[in-house]
Amino acid sequence: MESIDSHLPQVYKDFRVGTLREDMLDHAAHVYCAWALLRENGHPDSAHREFAARIRDYTIAWGAAAKFHATVTHALFFIMVHRVRSTNETWAEFRAANDDLFTDARALLAARYSPELLASDRARRQVMAPDLGGGR
Repeated sequence: MESIDSHLPQVYKDFRVGTLREDMLDHAAHVYCAWALLRENGHPDSAHREFAARIRDYTIAWGAAAKFHATVTHALFFIMVHRVRSTNETWAEFRAANDDLFTDARALLAARYSPELLASDRARRQVMAPDLGGGR
């Protein structure tokens, strides 16, 4: 796992300093940046605020503001938070233990949110509570 993700620490550095290129922010990079920021910050709520603000700012800077989805960002971030087993867990361990976060994130969201809610402009602009259960 480490070899295919060897570029991710640099992606995170670029993410933090505002120099990330759009082509570098695929789904695995999103998750890695959230995971690394949580480990660095240690406080889920403040880490989420920073992560969401940076993702939103990048989409605006790249002329793709419509791609930012507040509810999806929030939901997947906190699913990740609940799955982090310890501060000593490596990225490879986390990734191996949470394959569905990488291969089927839509199913994780579908267990908590209806398609109608996720498709709404309101859910794109602001964090909405799950309407199908599944908690935070």
